[in-house]
Amino acid sequence: MPVMPCQRDGKSGFKWGESGFCYLGPTAKAKAARQGAAIHASEMRKDQGLSKLEMLKQRAAIARQFQPKKKLRKKPPRQAEGRGLEAEYYKKILAVIAPYIEEVKTRLIPKLGGIIEQHRAETRLDAYGEVITAAIEDIKLGIAAKIPLSLIKPMVKGQSGAINTFDRAQFNRQIRTVMGIDPIDSDPWTISPTVDSWVEANAALIKNIPDESITRIGTKVRLGVEAGDSLKKMTATVNGELDISKNRAKLIARDQTNKLLGKLTEARQTSIGVTNYIWSTSQDERVRPLHAEREGRVYKWSDPPSDGHPGWPIQCRCRAIPVIEF
Repeated sequence: MPVMPCQRDGKSGFKWGESGFCYLGPTAKAKAARQGAAIHASEMRKDQGLSKLEMLKQRAAIARQFQPKKKLRKKPPRQAEGRGLEAEYYKKILAVIAPYIEEVKTRLIPKLGGIIEQHRAETRLDAYGEVITAAIEDIKLGIAAKIPLSLIKPMVKGQSGAINTFDRAQFNRQIRTVMGIDPIDSDPWTISPTVDSWVEANAALIKNIPDESITRIGTKVRLGVEAGDSLKKMTATVNGELDISKNRAKLIARDQTNKLLGKLTEARQTSIGVTNYIWSTSQDERVRPLHAEREGRVYKWSDPPSDGHPGWPIQCRCRAIPVIEF
């Protein structure tokens, strides 16, 4: 069944066979050929039991007949780093925990001077502790009301969508540069549970930032009062803990973005039948020695290295380039 001329909206174009869609414009013939390749490969897959990867190769071979001069690469390019995604996620996490930081700055720090004076003046040694406990519990109630999981989960879900869209585009680019065609449009079924699991885990991680921080602050304020720390030192201690919370948010954003990218890459590659990948590092001074040794080496998806596939170890920015022999 050949590429044939057609008419749509009074304009000339090309389509594949009698029932194909009529494409218009300068790339119409190539699009019609790709449509035919997809139909042909799908039929062959049904008849011969081909894997998705073999089906893509069949599609690519047919498409090449109509685009013989198109230059293809033997090796897919490395996926781009998701630094923009990390920065975006970090800002979103900071926005979520901002009410907690404000609670501490407005409802605890102003009370520190009074707590210190009360401890110095009182005869009942545990009275100041009751004031601290009341202040901490008050902030915890504020956290529960202002930062519920029902607020966190939609934000995380939206971020997972952005990461998934980014990974899909990178995967399509890799296939396109090697085969000259776009891969199958629909996501593999493994994407959804992978994303859902990531959303649940990340929502819990973000929820724990203020919960763990306020517990540490309560402990340090008590110890500081008992040690006779000045108001200036005590305030610096509390602010230091708030900075730790911000750093924790940055760690989660960087680490979890790369973890999801790694998992999505694995799901997409294995869904089309890719069994091996090439380990690719960022090739900068931040690459850990163990991963630097893996640069350019081939690994099996079925047999991960000691600390996992690219993106699995904490803050790993490495990527998996699919091995496609075509």
